[in-house]
Amino acid sequence: MQGIKRNLRYWGYTMEYMFLVMLGTLVLISVMTGWNDISNLHIVTLELISDTGVLYIFLMMCMMAFSGTTSYLPFTLSMGSTRKDSFIGMQIIMHLLELQMVVIVLLADAVLGRWNDLGDSIIVTLLMYGAIMLFSVAVGNFISAIILRFGRGAGFAAYMGLILLIVLGAVGLIVFKPVEIARVLFKGPIILIGIALDIISIAAYYKVVKKWEVRV
Repeated sequence: MQGIKRNLRYWGYTMEYMFLVMLGTLVLISVMTGWNDISNLHIVTLELISDTGVLYIFLMMCMMAFSGTTSYLPFTLSMGSTRKDSFIGMQIIMHLLELQMVVIVLLADAVLGRWNDLGDSIIVTLLMYGAIMLFSVAVGNFISAIILRFGRGAGFAAYMGLILLIVLGAVGLIVFKPVEIARVLFKGPIILIGIALDIISIAAYYKVVKKWEVRV
């Protein structure tokens, strides 16, 4: 598996599959919760995506980071790919999938008419989702680096700790609306912080990958 193009195809297929599984889980939850009003099932699904999409962005990236580092990355290297090609392919697909999830959440907001209620908060909300996308990729990269550097146990502990934070975040989304959170937390150059963390996480992860001894 040599070359960036082949890595892009491989990472695109494997991670898109995981993405569709998670999206299917959201639909299944919608079916279970909206069974009594099946005619409005599409509305229930869109509301669930809109309300919890931010959390799924983080959860999706954590799952991809854990699976990608423990299973898929070793496989690509065992098939003859270089560390650099595998790493670049993984990073490109991770960012594209995060962007894909953000677009789906924004489309759900648009269909539900929630953009009409934002007013002058539209720019703030877009910055919020952009920052969240970069933060989630950075978190995934840091978890991946921990797994390679300290082993699966440490990576799993970090993963479970983040899951706890996500659960607490879910409670926050129930109490406060995402737009209200955006107004409070995402004022100022938050997108620049997201870009900085993304770059730092990529550099940290690649530094570990270059020195990683592959065992298959």
